[in-house]
Amino acid sequence: MTFDMAGHTSTLMKLGFSSNQAKVYLAIVILGTPSINGIMKLSGVPREEVYRKLQELQERGFVEHIFARPFMFRATPLECVITTMLKLKAEEISKLQIKTEELLRDFENSQKRETLEADKPQIILIPERRPLLERAKKELESFKNSLDTISSWKKGINWISSHYDLFMKALDRNAKIRFIIEKTEESRFPRFVEELQNNPLFQIKTIQALPPACIAIYDQKILFIDTSVKTTFIESPVLWSNNSNIVGMAQIYFETLWSNFEIRV
Repeated sequence: MTFDMAGHTSTLMKLGFSSNQAKVYLAIVILGTPSINGIMKLSGVPREEVYRKLQELQERGFVEHIFARPFMFRATPLECVITTMLKLKAEEISKLQIKTEELLRDFENSQKRETLEADKPQIILIPERRPLLERAKKELESFKNSLDTISSWKKGINWISSHYDLFMKALDRNAKIRFIIEKTEESRFPRFVEELQNNPLFQIKTIQALPPACIAIYDQKILFIDTSVKTTFIESPVLWSNNSNIVGMAQIYFETLWSNFEIRV
């Protein structure tokens, strides 16, 4: 009969045994009443560690010491051990459930405080990559009326490509989207941009020079200012603000540029 020592060791570890405790206990179960040498040989655990684990297993009531020459050991029946460990695991999960409920309550209170704080004028630096991607997605999902954006070609096309579905959903809820984007005469908008342009609520005006700042204004209330115009989307940190004065200045900057250019198709 073969035994899956690695698999059974893993199972006992999930029940709460350490790795070496599990190996020593299983060696005793398999061998019956082995000596130290037998346990050491089958388990692969060094002699001194075998002694330590035997002591721990005896204290837990999982191994009995048979006084003979040489000393031998006998395992408490596996069924009893598993029942005991499952009971302890259930008690542990029950205690954990109580702790997680406390954590959720505290977190709920913290979220309420954060919501109240978020209503105050703020300026936040959002790191690049995942945090920025998540914040950009959140704003695109939640804005209701308007999105005004000034962008470089690289950053704008990458942003639209990454969130094409969210732009489509925004248009479906009748939100107005305006883009001022850097574009050379040789550049051609990708097909997905042309598809968005089929909706009259999506408008693009182009400028030949790289804009001095890349910004996005949501509902004239939330402002993103990119810290670099030369990177692609999410490759540089972004300043986020709900400060009405700062958002207002950015909106004037956008409207000034918008009024100076024709809509390009």
